[in-house]
Amino acid sequence: FSSELFAASLHAFLEIVRQGHPDTPIVAISPILRSDAENTPNLLGARLSDLREAFESTVKERQKEGDARLQLVPGRDLVAEECLPDGIHPDDEGHAGMARVLGPILEAALDGRETHA
Repeated sequence: FSSELFAASLHAFLEIVRQGHPDTPIVAISPILRSDAENTPNLLGARLSDLREAFESTVKERQKEGDARLQLVPGRDLVAEECLPDGIHPDDEGHAGMARVLGPILEAALDGRETHA
């Protein structure tokens, strides 16, 4: 993906979901850390940091447009680098850390409470 295509695809996906499920809570988690891709452009010139920014900007834009049941969780710092043994996938500690952060956020979303990641 280019950053623009990624943002447009996410926007379209969220629009389709919202058409069928206007009141369903959505917790959108941007990409977690991947050290080797953070500043390395893909074939279309987008770095992971660019794609993460496009993701987060798209979600924030939809929130400003009034999607009150859409919540953003920035993923960059969700898993520590030392918890990514292959540089991509979280280990057990990484998954446990994600669960500690995301569990309360998901529970609050289902209960209709607002939380801040």
